[in-house]
Amino acid sequence: MVGAISIILRFIGIWIWPDRPAPAWPLYAACSACFVLACFAVWAKEHKEKHAAVADLEALKAKMRTFPRLIAANEDVSTQICGFQSETAYVSPSWQYLSVRFVNDPIGPTPESIALHVVCEVKFFDSDTSAFLYETSGRWMDSIPPRPGSVGPESVDFSIGQSRTLCVALKPIADSVCHAVSNGTWTDREFHRIAATEIVARIRLRCPYFDQTWSLRFSNLGEKRGLKFLEFRAES
Repeated sequence: MVGAISIILRFIGIWIWPDRPAPAWPLYAACSACFVLACFAVWAKEHKEKHAAVADLEALKAKMRTFPRLIAANEDVSTQICGFQSETAYVSPSWQYLSVRFVNDPIGPTPESIALHVVCEVKFFDSDTSAFLYETSGRWMDSIPPRPGSVGPESVDFSIGQSRTLCVALKPIADSVCHAVSNGTWTDREFHRIAATEIVARIRLRCPYFDQTWSLRFSNLGEKRGLKFLEFRAES
C-alpha cells in the first residue's frame, strides 16, 4: 500500500511542482496515515474476533447449564440395618448396608437435562495402603435386578429432580468382613469380601454430557459391629 501511494504522490508532485522536486512531507504524511489505518484494521479484526469468542463462550456456558447434574452430599450417605431378600428366602434383619443417594439437579432444566443411560462403576481401595481391592458395576436399590448371569453394567435414567439410591457395601453384623454390592448380589448371590479395616470406594457416574467421580471412605468396625461412614467428597 505504501509503495502504491508513493508512486501516486510522485505523479501528483510532478503535476503540482513541475519545475522543481516535490517536497518530502506529503510522503511522510501518507506513510503515517497508512500506519494508523493498518493498526486500526488489525485492532478492529482482533476486537471482532474477541467479541465473537466471548459470545461463543457465553453460549456454551448457557448450554452447559442445561446438562444433567448428578449431585450428592454427606447427608445423602446412610448406613441402615436390614433383612436380605434372595430369590428363595428372606434373612432376618442382621445385615447393614452403606448407600448413597444421588439426585439430578440441573441448573437450567430443559428437556436435555434428563440423565440418560447413567452407568455406575465402583472401585474399592484399602485406605491405609491405597491397594486396589475390587471393581464392580454399581447397584441401584430402586431398579429391577438384571437377569441372573447378565454381563455388563446396569444403566438407569434420572429425570429432572429424580433421586436414586446406590448400595455400595453390605455387612453381616455377625461377620468380621464386609462385601461389595453388585447386580450379582441380588440375582446370583454373588458376594465379594472386602478384607480391609478402612475402605475407600471410588464411585464414578457417566452418561452423555456428564462424568463425575466421588470418594466414599468408611470403616469396618469388625465382628458383631457394623459399618461406619467417615467421609464423602467429589473429586475434581
